Amino acid sequence: HFIYNSLELIRASATEHNMTEISDTALAIGKILRYSVKGEDFVTLQNELDITSSYLKIQHARFHQRFDFIINAPVEQERLYVMKMLIQPLVENSILHNIEHRDYLSIDISGKLSEDLIILCVKDNGTGMTKEQMEQILKPKTHAEKGYVFSGLGVCNVEERIRLAYGPDYGLVYNSDGYSYTEVTITFPRHQKSDPFLLQKEAKQ
Repeated sequence: HFIYNSLELIRASATEHNMTEISDTALAIGKILRYSVKGEDFVTLQNELDITSSYLKIQHARFHQRFDFIINAPVEQERLYVMKMLIQPLVENSILHNIEHRDYLSIDISGKLSEDLIILCVKDNGTGMTKEQMEQILKPKTHAEKGYVFSGLGVCNVEERIRLAYGPDYGLVYNSDGYSYTEVTITFPRHQKSDPFLLQKEAKQ
């Protein structure tokens, strides 16, 4: 509560002094904190995209508007349920690995339905990845000689969570030409609130 109240104080003060960017950033941080500490494992796709947008707005301010993003989602986003924090680690990876190497970075986040599947995609116009890098980023991270390997840790966790829940046929697929773009696709079964899979998950909590 102390953190939430402090952020609200910052936001109110910034609003009073017409500091819109500071006010919006404080509001976005508060949203992400509340979202991350909630107990449920599954959220609506709309909530997941909203929190990703909040994260991107913070980074937009941090990097002085050196990148932009577009989010295109299926109209059913209010009724579809997904695992929490699937998209944010992917867009974070796009920003951290490309922002210093592009005059202007563009990130495109999209979602679509295919039969009984939800397919989410994050694509950037960054420096690309080699085949070896694409394979390495999805491997479990191990203890390195000088400490833990953090690069790609969030991405690896997304892959592991999806595979544990749904099996090896689902997860992340990377695609890149090695120099001008990287595209990562997330595929998993389609769920609605009444789905027995979700009800079973909630019962175990």
